[in-house]
Amino acid sequence: MADKLGGKGHSTPYLFWNLPRRSFENILNEVLRHVRANVDVELLWQLLGGNMRELDELVNNYDWDVAMWLRENAINRIKNTFDNYCKAGRCGSISKVLNELIENGNSAARELNLGEFVGQPDIVRGYFGLLEGNVMVRLLGAWRLSGTSDVQGEPWFGNDYAYQIPAYYWALRAMIERRTVNVSPDDVVRTIRENAKTMP
Repeated sequence: MADKLGGKGHSTPYLFWNLPRRSFENILNEVLRHVRANVDVELLWQLLGGNMRELDELVNNYDWDVAMWLRENAINRIKNTFDNYCKAGRCGSISKVLNELIENGNSAARELNLGEFVGQPDIVRGYFGLLEGNVMVRLLGAWRLSGTSDVQGEPWFGNDYAYQIPAYYWALRAMIERRTVNVSPDDVVRTIRENAKTMP
């Protein structure tokens, strides 16, 4: 389970409905038997994490165009979330939000002896509007303790917080590593290929 902050500071629990990796890959491979699409199954796992709603969005609204989906549904989602944070009077620009996130993240990573800050969910913790913007969720009770072996160890899934979909983590990580909110889908895919445990 996870929870999302309501508009007035209320907390509402939600269940994750992402499929386990093997089930996601089986469904994806079944779909690919019926359509002509050049798809990297591992890349889609790293972007979608088994989220069938986002797979449906990619297939039906973007005709398998991963770059367009990534730009509109991950990169722009984070930028819009930062922009909403700024509009609430909390910061001057989305670039300043990113810089503050990096500064705070680097400090926390040093204090916790976690190495380089790259957007780890338990350091980011949904700050800067990322929880309210539904980019991240706080993990609750049984979900934290249950057998979530498909995602445990993935960089987008922490002990207390997780990104709604891995694409948000990878897009934010690309921004952090490049120190700019102006990243391209190619930048995000490159970040995945260079850092995901299972990517060739």
